[in-house]
Parts: sequence; C-alpha cells; structure tokens
Amino acid sequence: MQAPGNAGVLDASWSAPTTNIDTSGLTDLASYRVYYGVTSSPCGGPSFLQLAAPTTTPSPEETVSARLRGLVTGTRYYVAVSAVNTAGNESDCSPPADAVARDDFAESPIVNVPTASVPAPGSATATWEGIAAPTPTDWIGLYAEGTAGGAYLAWIYVSCSQTPGPAKASGSCILQIPPIAPPGRYEFRLYAANMFTRLATSGPFMVTHRHRRAAPASAPPSAERQPRRRATQAQATVPARQSDVADDPGAVIDWLLNR
Repeated sequence: MQAPGNAGVLDASWSAPTTNIDTSGLTDLASYRVYYGVTSSPCGGPSFLQLAAPTTTPSPEETVSARLRGLVTGTRYYVAVSAVNTAGNESDCSPPADAVARDDFAESPIVNVPTASVPAPGSATATWEGIAAPTPTDWIGLYAEGTAGGAYLAWIYVSCSQTPGPAKASGSCILQIPPIAPPGRYEFRLYAANMFTRLATSGPFMVTHRHRRAAPASAPPSAERQPRRRATQAQATVPARQSDVADDPGAVIDWLLNR
C-alpha cells in the first residue's frame, strides 16, 4: 500500500463580515486568515492561509472562497476563518467546518448552459457533472454575471424542483428566467448543500426581452372606438325642434322625448 499523497485540496467559502465588534460598519478590512488542521480547533494554529480581502467594505451577503492545497488526500481537516483589519487587528475565528481533502487531480464540477441567448420571460437548461460528494440540497442559481452570492434571481435543487430529492453527481434542469430579469449577461452557479459553497460557474449567456408587436395605426383598440359610437348616438338624439319660448309645451315634450 502507498502512503496518502500530499496533493489533497479543500475548497472553503464564507460570508464576509460587514460590521465591527461595536456594530459599526466595517470599512477597513484588509485580509482573512484561513486556519486549518486535523484537530477540531484549528484557530490560532501554525497552519493558515493569508488571503487578501477583495474590498475593505464588504457588502451584505458577499461570499469569499479559497482553496487549501498540499493536504493529505483522504484526511479530514477542520477549517476556521478570521478577519484582519488594516491596523493588524484580528477578529475571533468563525466556528470550524470540516471536510475530507480530495485529490487535486480529481475532476472538478462543471455547469453549462447550451444557449447563448434567452428571452425573458423564458427558460434555459443548466447541465452539470462531476460533483464528487453530491447531496440532496445541492442547488443551481441564476445570477447576473459577477453579482454576490445572495443576489440570485431564480434557484432550483438538483432534483429540478424546490423540494430536495435524490443526490445527483450529474444531470440537467430547466430554470425559468423571470420577467423581472433586466437585459444583460447572466450565469448559472452550482452550490453545495444549501450553502453558498460554489462548486462551479457556467459561461455567460445573454438575457433579452421579447418585443411586443404594436397594433396598426389604422385599427385603434375597440375601447377607443366605443366613446365615438356613443357620441354619434348622442348627436342623433338632439331635439329636432327648439323653441325660443321657455314655457312652450311642445319644446318641453320634445326635450323629454329626446333625453
């Protein structure tokens, strides 16, 4: 038997902090420290990955991802994350998460969309494969290209419904493009286990809007013609004889009849 190699990897993701310990808004985030180890309390240990923060002022529901390399394949690792500000102050660590390191050369998940343009409202098919450890709550989201993890416009489990079904390492589902989706570039994202742990992102595709055909100018809607018919009828019932005498009985009768 061969000893496990050191080509194992783990993909970690977490929600970015948005406030300081005093609940004021965070505006000076500098980096993250991703601690990892084989014990259940990796925080503060010698093994960590220093990762520069994408922005000093994270937005709500922003997610950050990192890949840990050089691990022992098949070994369970525990991971915790802390935040460091520009003054070098480090936050408390997040609760640890754990997973088994996989082979770095194993097939990575992919998700594809077989069309370059989709009208809204409409639908598109997302096809995925290569999930190494599928779960019933792996899910696919529709996103405007480059938006934050929580900004999905539609979502579906790999069961092709919003009810968890059997876990699937590969498959395809039809997602509805909602009418509210503005024209632009979109993508499908494959996430793991009801979380924002991104497994794969599709290539971009365009969402367009259907163009409604305007009614011909010579055929106005019936709602516009109706008042004209009523006006014509009203003109036809104008009294034929008018009297200049206010108390003329004939004038009064004619007026009543024509009402």
